[in-house]
Amino acid sequence: QDIFTKIWLTREAHTEVRSFHSYLYTIARNHVFNHLKKLIRERERQKIWADSNTDSSGVEEKNLWENRLDIIEQAVGNLPAQQQKVWVMSRHKKMKYQQIADELQLSVETVKKYLGYAKESIVKYVTTHGDLVTLLFFLKIFFSCINLTKNELH
Repeated sequence: QDIFTKIWLTREAHTEVRSFHSYLYTIARNHVFNHLKKLIRERERQKIWADSNTDSSGVEEKNLWENRLDIIEQAVGNLPAQQQKVWVMSRHKKMKYQQIADELQLSVETVKKYLGYAKESIVKYVTTHGDLVTLLFFLKIFFSCINLTKNELH
């Protein structure tokens, strides 16, 4: 509702939008990300307030991030073999779609579909096995293509 209200109120500015579907998707995605970030900030404030009387150590924080990475690694490990290969080549080895397609003897469209299926599976796994911060952490990895491993936390 908020998204459609926003679009309606700014409808005069949308005359140059070529693909309304893509525009709507982008606005919806950004709206969801902003909402999730707001929830995380609120949870962090609550956590800081609750922990204000206790001594929190860096070891606990490190373990928390390692657990989040474990959940994501488990999700990737549960992917079908071909999707897993495409995911690792794209996100860890930072290979382009065409390079992956050439190496695995697939079409570029198949590579894109495998990445889409992999992302959906990982999001579903992380949603059921992790917390909101883990999901956002994964989405950051997916959209920015950063490669963070447990070794980089040490």
